[in-house]
Order: sequence, then structure tokens, then C-alpha cells
Amino acid sequence: MSGLSAAALLQLRSRLARRVGPVVLRVPAHRADMRLLAEQLADGELLTVEEWAGDRLTLVDAYGRETGIAFLDLPAGQELGAFADAILAVSRGGAVLSPLGRQQAASLPEGTQLGVLTTPA
Repeated sequence: MSGLSAAALLQLRSRLARRVGPVVLRVPAHRADMRLLAEQLADGELLTVEEWAGDRLTLVDAYGRETGIAFLDLPAGQELGAFADAILAVSRGGAVLSPLGRQQAASLPEGTQLGVLTTPA
């Protein structure tokens, strides 16, 4: 398990340099591949890593709250863009949704859970 290539790591770190607040990458204890990716990106200040007993990589905000953003499998390849976007959104205390998306989400019944899948085109 080698993790990201040096070029991919440099590109992702450059993109993540625009973070403004702390984000915790909560990694499943049994997923060494996710832990490796998280540790490659962690800077010890604004992006840290924490193990947990769950089954997915989740993002935790500056206040220690679960954001509801989770990755079921290792973000890789073109999925790294969505991963970076999610980290940046959490660091800014906002959502990834557009204003229209927020309006539509607000109209959903209480307790509705949405799942968004990304895959390379």
C-alpha cells in the first residue's frame, strides 16, 4: 500500500491549503488504506486524523461535530476532487450545497437522509 503518488499528493495538499478552519478526518480503525491517505494529508493543525470504530471515513468540524459527510471507500483518482471539496467546505463551516440545493434540502421531511455517490465519468 503506497498511498498517493508524489504528484497527486502535492496537488491535493496545494488545493487543501485554502482551508480556513480545522477538520478532523475520522478513519475506521480497520482501514489501513484510509489511514495512510489521511496521514499523508494531515498537517497536525488544521487537518488531523482520528481513528474510530465506524465503517467509513467521516469529516468532523471545528466544534467536534459530525458533519454527515462520509466516504464509504477510499477516495482515489478523480474522486479526490470531491474529497478535497468536502474538506474545504467543512473548514469554512459551510455546506457543499448551492443556494438552490439548500432550499430544496430544507423542504425535505424531518429525518430524511440523502446519499450522494460520486464516480469518475
